[in-house]
Amino acid sequence: MQNEYGNLVAAHSLDAGNTFQLIQNSSVNNVPVIVAPYPYQNIHDNNQMMGIAGMFAQSNIIKWGDYYYILIEQDLNILNANAPLPGVCIYRTNTLADPRSWLGFDGAQYSVPLVPVYPS
Repeated sequence: MQNEYGNLVAAHSLDAGNTFQLIQNSSVNNVPVIVAPYPYQNIHDNNQMMGIAGMFAQSNIIKWGDYYYILIEQDLNILNANAPLPGVCIYRTNTLADPRSWLGFDGAQYSVPLVPVYPS
């Protein structure tokens, strides 16, 4: 089994989606947007890699009404035994211009903020 640690980065398009440019800053190559709240660990058990962890996109961005939505698969238990169970989460924003504006759904409302900084 291979180790994999997924996070989502931001990109933008100036030509209606024909091409994209990653949003970058001087401190990191790609600006992480939707990330696992736990740092990467090279996890092995008897020299065997332990699997997949992190946040993975499960859909394109979909516009519905005044909001944009995306489904994210969350697999965090390998990184932290107390993490929520694996599953698909939904996030929404009302502007694609601000990659940090996405909020996750908590079961009642869109109030779960993004992890503020990439964990190290």
